[in-house]
Amino acid sequence: MSVRMRILVGRNDVPRLANTFLPGVADAINHGINSAIEAADPLTREDTGDLIGNKDIQYATEGKLEGEVVWEMEYAVYQNEGTYKMSGTHFADEGAEVGGRAMRDKAADVF
Repeated sequence: MSVRMRILVGRNDVPRLANTFLPGVADAINHGINSAIEAADPLTREDTGDLIGNKDIQYATEGKLEGEVVWEMEYAVYQNEGTYKMSGTHFADEGAEVGGRAMRDKAADVF
């Protein structure tokens, strides 16, 4: 004799999960952006402070799960990478590394 059982669950948890998931992911992205800035800014050469003071920061939202920080001075790439006359500070590279780790750590709380 066999027993057959079928269980149907008439409950959709997706909206409830979305209410915690989306804000958590956006928060993790934004934490990564802020951590990247905190790590990168001290590595810039501060003659005038223009590089630190001229950033375009786009934070994530629940509706747009992406963000970025752009150091907008035209010489930012030279300071990061260096030239034949000066070594690079690699401020953006370090910021990206630190920010990525911080974002992953914060996202682990969501998942």
